[in-house]
Amino acid sequence: MEPIKRVIGLGDSEVKEKAIRRRFDKEYKIRVLEEVDRAEGTRKVVEILRREGIYRSQLDDWRRKRAQGAFGADKIPAKGSKKLGPAKEMEKLRRQVAGLEKELLHARTIIGIQKKVASLMGRPFKSDGTPETK
Repeated sequence: MEPIKRVIGLGDSEVKEKAIRRRFDKEYKIRVLEEVDRAEGTRKVVEILRREGIYRSQLDDWRRKRAQGAFGADKIPAKGSKKLGPAKEMEKLRRQVAGLEKELLHARTIIGIQKKVASLMGRPFKSDGTPETK
C-alpha cells in the first residue's frame, strides 16, 4: 500500500522541523519605531507591521524598552516621555503621595468596618488583624 501523500500527489511538508528565531538589531528596531511613530493614527501602521513581518506585541515590547532607555540615551525618546523640571516633578510626587494617603485612609476605614462586622457575628479580630480562635 502506497503512502497517502503519493496517492493524492502531495509533496513533503513545508514546515521546518525547528523554527528559526529572528533577531533584530537596535538600529532596525529604532528605524521601525520611528516609522511607526510618524504613521501613528493612520492605517499605515498595520501596513508597516505586515511589510516588516512583525507583530503588534513586538512593537509594544520595543516601545517599552525604548522608554526604559534600552536603545541608548542618544536615540529619540518615547512618545510623550518628557523630562520634567524639579518643581513639576516635586508637584507630581506630592499629588501621588496625597492620592496614596487617601487610598490608605479608605483601606483603613474598610478594615475597621470589617472588624466591627466580624465582632458582631461572634468572630472578633486580634489587634494584629487575625481572627481570634475559641
